[in-house]
Amino acid sequence: MGRYITRRLGQMIFVWLGVALLVVVGLRMTGDPVALLLPHNMEPDVIAALRAEFGLDRPLYEQYARLVLNFVRLDLGRSIYYKQPVMKLVMERLPRSLLLAATALAVACLLGVPLGTLAGYRRGTAADVVISGSVVAAQSIPSFWLGIMLILVFAVRIPWLPTGGSRTAASLILPAITLSVIPLARMTRFLRAGVVDVLGQDYIRTARAKGNTERAVLFRHVLRNAVRPAVTDAAMTFGRLIGGAIIVETVFAWPGVGRLLMDAISNRDFPVVEGGTLVIATLFLVINLVVDLLYPLFDPRIAYD
Repeated sequence: MGRYITRRLGQMIFVWLGVALLVVVGLRMTGDPVALLLPHNMEPDVIAALRAEFGLDRPLYEQYARLVLNFVRLDLGRSIYYKQPVMKLVMERLPRSLLLAATALAVACLLGVPLGTLAGYRRGTAADVVISGSVVAAQSIPSFWLGIMLILVFAVRIPWLPTGGSRTAASLILPAITLSVIPLARMTRFLRAGVVDVLGQDYIRTARAKGNTERAVLFRHVLRNAVRPAVTDAAMTFGRLIGGAIIVETVFAWPGVGRLLMDAISNRDFPVVEGGTLVIATLFLVINLVVDLLYPLFDPRIAYD
């Protein structure tokens, strides 16, 4: 177990360093952020001073090393646009993103588990066809289009819910539903595949031969074993939702890290883009590691030597 943890930590650090490198190189290829802050006729000395203030005059490898070391010290520098510490900006927005991701995942699980179970248990029936077709259609819907349609229907035509923001609890409903569509489809597909696979196992036939009711077979044997892969995928999906909520947070003006990153990209605010991206990447990697370590609890057949 200790050897496995060491190897996974090494892989996680390697991936994190790769993400940091891609962020640094990719941002520098977009242009000079100082050009957005100062007039075109500004004195060269002023431009050079501002570039030096944010470390943009340093070689690329030095900027990369500085970013890595500063992140380890939890010091992501100051925002070029907001003139505030980046860590403060990200930490203020992160709870909102976590709340949105958790709510979307809860909606996906509450709907995906019964739908996937029904589709798998009634394989080949009309219920299976309708659920499977709906899942495929749901995965094809762009999040921004779905969000706009929900706003038009439930905030404009039928003014039940706010169009955006986070002033009330009702403001969470539309963005959470929008963000939950793709994980809901994944959850349904995972459960359906798991139920179909488990139903073909010998111990299910044995359980039925012993006189167990179909309800007992379904809940005691089928779901207990079919839900394990779906639980693992749900935990990993949570990390993806945090980073993948950029479009949804922008459409609904949800004050999360995703919207902060989108604004920072528009303003070429390098420190905020770097810091926000690395915080999200770190959360994703840590969640994946925790899921890997806890997986034997869901499936006793898995053991890390």
